[in-house]
Amino acid sequence: IITKPVNVDRAKYKEFMIDNVIPAIRRKWPDRNRTIYIQQDGAKAHITNDDPDFIAAAQQGLWDIKLLTQPAQSPDTNILDLAFFRSLQSDQWAQGFAANIDELIDHVERAYELYSPEKIHRSFATLSNAMDEIIQHEGDNHFNIPHFNKEGMTRRNELPYNWPASPLAVAEAKRFFQVEDVEQIDSGTDEE
Repeated sequence: IITKPVNVDRAKYKEFMIDNVIPAIRRKWPDRNRTIYIQQDGAKAHITNDDPDFIAAAQQGLWDIKLLTQPAQSPDTNILDLAFFRSLQSDQWAQGFAANIDELIDHVERAYELYSPEKIHRSFATLSNAMDEIIQHEGDNHFNIPHFNKEGMTRRNELPYNWPASPLAVAEAKRFFQVEDVEQIDSGTDEE
């Protein structure tokens, strides 16, 4: 195998998704009795969620694989940028610096293979806290994500899967939307 740099445009990205990503999901995750989401950011080279070629490939054999594109947003609300890529990069750097592209690929693949599900769980706890801070700061991004003992909570099996909003965030949401009860906040329907 010879590694060489390639410019990735929309056609190349789509080809890679259809020819490599979808088959890899099917090989590694043979249970198709669930919906599988592939998350991408909004880079210009990425395909749209309703790309007909992707949909045809993703639904072959009764699979339910869908593409989600995150809207433009703060990196603090993108789980990949907030935690996953940072942690993966840290794990990759712990293996030493790569002298060439092949070593870099090897380090990244090894870091990915060793990445634990517990880290992903802790990442979503960090995301919940970041979102809480964003609400408390009225959407501003001048805040620090509070640190808490996620590793200790994980060891004690106390890290929740559904992280509740803080009383301050709930109060700010009520004030912003001018409601007494959070349940009154519009869920996105056109009932008004």
